[in-house]
Amino acid sequence: MRVLLRVPAVILGAFAAFTAASGLLYPFLRPDLLPTLGHPLTSDPLLDGAWGGTTLVGAWAAHAGIALAILLPVVLLMRWLWRTGARRTPASHEADTSA
Repeated sequence: MRVLLRVPAVILGAFAAFTAASGLLYPFLRPDLLPTLGHPLTSDPLLDGAWGGTTLVGAWAAHAGIALAILLPVVLLMRWLWRTGARRTPASHEADTSA
């Protein structure tokens, strides 16, 4: 039973790591945005229609905020699954002490 609950926790952990990397490393994962790294606080036509406005800082903040909003419930669920899987059931505890 413990393994069955820990497997989804590990999968959620991988999803959380991917989401955090995608949201926080947004400008570095998009090669088309590399020219905007030199002026992150000024408006750039490359970022027209981007979430967070036309500045790299705004787009970066929007993506990081969305990643954080996704990560919070995922990490809480992952923690609950891991702790639930770590608990020992009375039946398994009795089997360990009698052996």
